[in-house]
Amino acid sequence: MRNMLFALAAATAIVSPAQAAITFNLGGSSTDSPTKTFSAGGQTLAAIGFTYEGQPSDFPIGTSVPSLAPIRQSASGIGVCQAGESGDFCAQVESHGPNASEGLAFALTDGTAFSITSVTFSIIDSNDTLQLWGGALPDTLDYLGFSGTIAGGLAGATTTRLGNGVYRVDMNTAAYQLFAFGQQRRGDGAQGDGFRINSISVAAVPEPATWAMMIAGFGMVGAGMRRRAGRTATVTA
Repeated sequence: MRNMLFALAAATAIVSPAQAAITFNLGGSSTDSPTKTFSAGGQTLAAIGFTYEGQPSDFPIGTSVPSLAPIRQSASGIGVCQAGESGDFCAQVESHGPNASEGLAFALTDGTAFSITSVTFSIIDSNDTLQLWGGALPDTLDYLGFSGTIAGGLAGATTTRLGNGVYRVDMNTAAYQLFAFGQQRRGDGAQGDGFRINSISVAAVPEPATWAMMIAGFGMVGAGMRRRAGRTATVTA
């Protein structure tokens, strides 16, 4: 199965001149919720927490529908807090192994396409990695992610250490309507440690759509996959 989250973006992007970059600061304190919104520069960014079965490399080809999961917000950013987690594990994007991979997706609530210019990650140590996907068209979820570690530098990006465990990653992605962040396995074969996303800077490419269509689309994909749950799925590595 491909593109389990892309129903959040219902229309094809129309390429137009990008606006100046807008920075959304995600740190703070609030109750846990699967979706959160952040406003800056006249735009509103929605964050969606999710979990899925299998290793991080299984997404989006895995055989399970992603499930919404609560987002935990703290002063150092946002992460995913799924059932059974506590403490630091309840505030970061991480992989525990089979049936326990987490992710954060982002979309502008008016449906416009956007590129990511930089992301600030917190609670980073030397072996934390990153996976990133972008949704461009129905049934398409492109893998964009960067080899290497966040602290050591990622291929195709510029990494700057801002403080203890805090790194800004400057990148220049193509424009998509949805970006999904996940965690790779560590290079030593162990399960991936995690990160929080403290801020994200984006450059919007205007195109009208609706946040309601995105949420409805997510529900329709989930319902469709549940109806097919009894069928045998062929997974391509």
